[in-house]
Amino acid sequence: MLEKYADQILGAVLTGSGAVLTAVLAWSWKRANEWWKRPHVTINVSNAEGHIYENVLIKSYSNGSSVSQTGRDAIFVRAKVTNKEGKYRTPEKARGCVGYLAKLEKWDVAKGEFVSTNYQDFLRLEWSFNKETLGMDLLPGIPVWLDVVYVLPPKITLAPQLTSEERQKRTMWDEPPKPVTEPTMLKIASNPPVHRYMGGFEVPSAYRVKVQVSGDNIESQSLQFYVLVPPGLNMPEVLDETSWQGRLHALEPFADEQVRKAITKLNNLAEVK
Repeated sequence: MLEKYADQILGAVLTGSGAVLTAVLAWSWKRANEWWKRPHVTINVSNAEGHIYENVLIKSYSNGSSVSQTGRDAIFVRAKVTNKEGKYRTPEKARGCVGYLAKLEKWDVAKGEFVSTNYQDFLRLEWSFNKETLGMDLLPGIPVWLDVVYVLPPKITLAPQLTSEERQKRTMWDEPPKPVTEPTMLKIASNPPVHRYMGGFEVPSAYRVKVQVSGDNIESQSLQFYVLVPPGLNMPEVLDETSWQGRLHALEPFADEQVRKAITKLNNLAEVK
């Protein structure tokens, strides 16, 4: 009996197996194609042109019926975000990408380590010259700039005006009112600006910064780097991990020598007494 239907049974098994194999191959090909075209975002920072960028910071002020604007020079530290394109691979566009400031720590000279600042948030950063764009679509191989932090050089404003009562009390020997100098500050390029951090962060100092970029169809990418604003300068310097460690090693012998000199001086004073 079985021999009579053996050929039919074998044919049905082979047909079913072929259908399953076809479905598996189609699924595998689809997944492989999705993986091949999947966008991969990279984040880069340096001191090269474009990464350190001088621009006029425009601020708008509303006084009821009208809006006035004022410009002030600022020096931005920017990250270059790219949907990486391979030699034999063209990915899909990375959709809805958003950059965030994930961490901001300050170097503590006394402790010899980075410590937390009052920044305890995860703020969205601004795409350069695209303030209205919150989620940026990244085309393959085309870099887009992300504003991270910026330095506001010192600004000298006019001396405050005296009231009529103060003018009456003044004599010819009183010093004239002095102009007000706003200190140099490091500020976050968040979009939108947040009142809590409007005052900025003091310089000169070194900061450890962490940036993260997330999107609808990408794996989140992050990058940690260092921003140094030296004394007497308004131009920020960007360091990677290797450069920062090298800078520390260069400072250690100097610091040790300073400590030895201080100890020797104290010992000499003790002997004199």
